[in-house]
Amino acid sequence: MLRICLTLSAILGLQVAGTGAADPVAEACKSLICPPILEVIANDGYEEVRFPMLKFLYTFVEGMDLMAATNVAVNRFFGYSRFANVADTIVPISAPWTVYVTFENGTITPRFSFFISLPLQIQNAPDADNPAVREVIHSERTFYVRTFEQTNGDYGQLANELKNDLENDQQSFHSHSLYITWFNTRGLVQIAFRKK
Repeated sequence: MLRICLTLSAILGLQVAGTGAADPVAEACKSLICPPILEVIANDGYEEVRFPMLKFLYTFVEGMDLMAATNVAVNRFFGYSRFANVADTIVPISAPWTVYVTFENGTITPRFSFFISLPLQIQNAPDADNPAVREVIHSERTFYVRTFEQTNGDYGQLANELKNDLENDQQSFHSHSLYITWFNTRGLVQIAFRKK
């Protein structure tokens, strides 16, 4: 399998991938607060993306479908961003937002952990007024990522397709740990599994 290694500066914070589909991600990230990346390795139909240690805002939502939960999470994040924090200040945030779900038997469980990255310039983000929103730090991590410019919204099917491709390529990954990242409301999305 042809593997092209592209090393990117963490300062740029641009997503670049080898399938051509991720070019819109790089374009979108020019005007968004995208998490920086350390390295992208292009595979056939997906990318291996390594992220540095990152700070995120986090919230958990359960008991509803994915789209309703996303609406709740995004509203919490933007409330925090617009004065709903102990400093009573504006904290800049933007898409992309990511959800982590447990993926079992080809389906997404209705328990959602949402993340949105904080700008690198923010060293000490103020605590949220809402205890359901808090800052978390993730250690350096690597994911297998597939990018879509438009989807039919069947994220379970898209995840199953990526999972099958990873298994066929004998990649080592956490098959029950699914991540979905949205860059806009027009369908630019990434599906990912965390590498072991």
